[in-house]
Amino acid sequence: MSITKSSEFKNLTALMPPGVEAVFYDLVSSTNDVAREKAIEKHNGPIWVGAAAQSSGRGRLGRVWVSEKGNLYASLMIRLHEKPENMMALPFLVALAVRQALIKSGATEDKILCKWPNDILLNKKKVAGVLIESSIGTDGYIDYIIIGIGTNLTLYPLDSEFPATSFAKETRHFIEPEDYFMHLADAFNVQWHAWLQFGFEPIRQDWLRYSWGLGEKRRIRTSTQDIVARLVSLDKDGALIIKLDDGSESRLYAGDVFPSDTSG
Repeated sequence: MSITKSSEFKNLTALMPPGVEAVFYDLVSSTNDVAREKAIEKHNGPIWVGAAAQSSGRGRLGRVWVSEKGNLYASLMIRLHEKPENMMALPFLVALAVRQALIKSGATEDKILCKWPNDILLNKKKVAGVLIESSIGTDGYIDYIIIGIGTNLTLYPLDSEFPATSFAKETRHFIEPEDYFMHLADAFNVQWHAWLQFGFEPIRQDWLRYSWGLGEKRRIRTSTQDIVARLVSLDKDGALIIKLDDGSESRLYAGDVFPSDTSG
């Protein structure tokens, strides 16, 4: 169980989209952990858990997510009965929602790009990341999904492998975490219902329109290799299509993408 501290607990449900609950804490161990506790306690969801700071924030692959006060750390718990393979749209619709929330907050639209598989860039530097976790029942269907989002509003790490930045640094604007929280919840609600109504293809096309590095060579690291390849497209199942120097194409489902010294 996570240890949750709150000197200023706020219930923001009244400001959420219809049918969505929200709570906000000054400090939690991890918003994903608190969201999971809500699920274990049989909360019906959807519910957002927001925090001004985390004591044990984490990113993909167990990486530490620096979580000091000044940014927004938020997780959404959703209950649904769906096969995991039918949720390939989720990382991409979340990225588009974060992008819209940043635009609503004052960022310039053409400066915000989506980096495969789940990062958001502002002026080509990482400003937000997404961590999606789920619980699968014995029947093979999803019981609940937790979507964790960290956004650098005022602070950012100086030693990250991929260059990072903050909303405040790039825009010269300051936004309260709770205000940005509202923009994020609204933007996600729009993307989620668009996916339910129209499927993955419109999301895929939007993500490609705002993707970082498409058509260019990038360094790609997976669990088994570190290669330089051209980013070609996003497949209909969410795979990243790349072209190697020998002209062959490959599809990736997990990895990290970095700038490449090879141009063209």
